[in-house]
Amino acid sequence: MPDFTEVQSYGWPYNVIACVGAVAIPSLIWRFARKKVYVLFAAPFILLLAYFMLARLETSIDATGIHYRMYPAQLTQRNIGWGEIRAVEVKNHMLYNGRTMTPFDIYSVDNAHGIYIYLRNGKKIILGTKKPLEARAVLSNKPE
Repeated sequence: MPDFTEVQSYGWPYNVIACVGAVAIPSLIWRFARKKVYVLFAAPFILLLAYFMLARLETSIDATGIHYRMYPAQLTQRNIGWGEIRAVEVKNHMLYNGRTMTPFDIYSVDNAHGIYIYLRNGKKIILGTKKPLEARAVLSNKPE
């Protein structure tokens, strides 16, 4: 079985927005509020900036199963063996704009396509991908 590996990160638009938020909003607070309040309000924006700069989704598919990690939220890689998977498919998930309203655990970095994993225990996971054709080709050769 050929392997599939993909590492994705947020693109420059997200980083620019995070930079503007990390600089502009605390600056406004500094101008109009007391300096002690500035530190309380600036910290979340700086943490948001750091998150967007560091965040990445690492996905790999091999003979043992599907492996993923959403860094820095997940420090260790999650592994799903083929025996735990009831079904898996690659499809467009642009329909899920309200992502928190879905019955899936979604790990995505600005993607229109996802690897849908249906586990035997009833859990459902979507892993975003920017390489849907390659993922589909590898999954078509998965062990039974």
